[in-house]
Amino acid sequence: MIKNLFEKLGKKGVSRADSPLNNLEAAHRWVAQLHGLPQLEAHRRAIALLEEHNQSNNLAFDAQRIHILGLIEHAGSKLQYGLIKHFFEHLADPQHEQAVYWHEIVAFYQLLAETYLNLALRDARQSRPPASLPTMVLRALHYQGKSMQWRYLRFELPEPKHWATLHRLYQIACQHEFAHKNMVLKGSAYATCEGVYARVLMLHLMRPAGLPPNEIELTAYWSWKWRDTISLSSEYNPALHTHFVSLHSDAPPQSCSAHHRGAGPAHVYWSVNMALEQAHQQLSGNGDTQPMQVKLYGVPYTADKSIVMQHILSRLATRAALRPDFSRLIGEIEMQCCDSTIVKQLVDPPSAVRINARSSSAGHPEEPYFRLNIVEDVSGCRLKSNQLILLETTGGHPAELATIRWIEQKGARLVTLGVERLGSHPKLVTFIEIADPAEPCAFNPDSTTGAIGIALSDPGALIVFGLPSQRHLDLREDEFVYRVRMRGIMEQNPQWMLLPIARLTRTRLMEKLAA
Repeated sequence: MIKNLFEKLGKKGVSRADSPLNNLEAAHRWVAQLHGLPQLEAHRRAIALLEEHNQSNNLAFDAQRIHILGLIEHAGSKLQYGLIKHFFEHLADPQHEQAVYWHEIVAFYQLLAETYLNLALRDARQSRPPASLPTMVLRALHYQGKSMQWRYLRFELPEPKHWATLHRLYQIACQHEFAHKNMVLKGSAYATCEGVYARVLMLHLMRPAGLPPNEIELTAYWSWKWRDTISLSSEYNPALHTHFVSLHSDAPPQSCSAHHRGAGPAHVYWSVNMALEQAHQQLSGNGDTQPMQVKLYGVPYTADKSIVMQHILSRLATRAALRPDFSRLIGEIEMQCCDSTIVKQLVDPPSAVRINARSSSAGHPEEPYFRLNIVEDVSGCRLKSNQLILLETTGGHPAELATIRWIEQKGARLVTLGVERLGSHPKLVTFIEIADPAEPCAFNPDSTTGAIGIALSDPGALIVFGLPSQRHLDLREDEFVYRVRMRGIMEQNPQWMLLPIARLTRTRLMEKLAA
């Protein structure tokens, strides 16, 4: 009987005055009852009570209500910490029910985000907002960001409604002039609304989707550590600012290279240059090395941290504009399954393994992320993370080169892929390294030398299968040779690398022969 009573309290709640949502003493008893339960079950009861709280429209809103909510948040956060620690401790265990723990962790963050969002909006609508408004906004921003962070693990990117919510919360903080107020976030951690908002923006610019869970957590750690390097401004400085968001929109942060170079309504601007400087210092070992020794929820990170830092550097430094992609499409896409044989398949497309995949949105439609659902036998195509694939569709869309970031097997036949677009119009090219950028073209019409690469026209980038030692290259496409300059390393994998390039000159081989 007592067990049944506990289940009612934890799973369905009660409408009487002694409900933990209506009575502070009952809330303390509810917290005490959690201590005798298994961790996962206790966590589920905390989730159930938060669900009941968010579904109850007749709850009195007063100081006691905030205290009760604080008790639920505090008790649930301790359980949440234990679940996350358990999650990271068993990352290498293929038998561990990772999906079960992931759902529990995300549900807790999302429910707290909804709870504090509703309370923040309720406070903001009052003619004289109560003193609790800054705390409600800070916590709503924080938990919305944590929910987004954990959804990256399953290639679930923020949707337009998520960005609209974040922008609205920051607007409230600015309108009521507490965006820079330093407040208690949790325990001894202090933060401002602008700092928490900036952390969410910066983490998204680091593009963590598709990274392993512990690398996403490490990326989130650095986005938190560097949040104060971001200073948001309504005045655009083209010599300083690198990114912006429109607070009246539902769009993610964008590069200023995609902007018309003038201030827009409700636009805020910032620079990631200080964060890039911090990242370079960490990578070179000249800065504070403590983050390189960080433990994730008490679990040591034993992999090479420099790989994650290279990822962060390349993503933050990317200034490419967002462009529409396959996430807008509804229907089937023909996918060529490519790995180490991608060069052969570009030369001889009929030899490629082809499968049909249905596209579905994975975030904001202007981002280069989407999902592919495959419902057929893919035994002839060995799918793996960071594998290159070619995508083709009807309707005038160009061919795309993409890479698999995340794979989930659902049942015997259904496979879901998290895919990131790398660029359009992939074309097989050869290139020769150039030691002196002033030297003449290295190719002649009959030349068969050169390393193999894949040129992408949107954005200007080159896929190579071994890192060139020189910064300048001669790139041959059909009868033309382009002198190009490498602008860094956007991505480095064991099998391939993505290099952003700038095309400097063009030479036609027949003209060279005539000369």
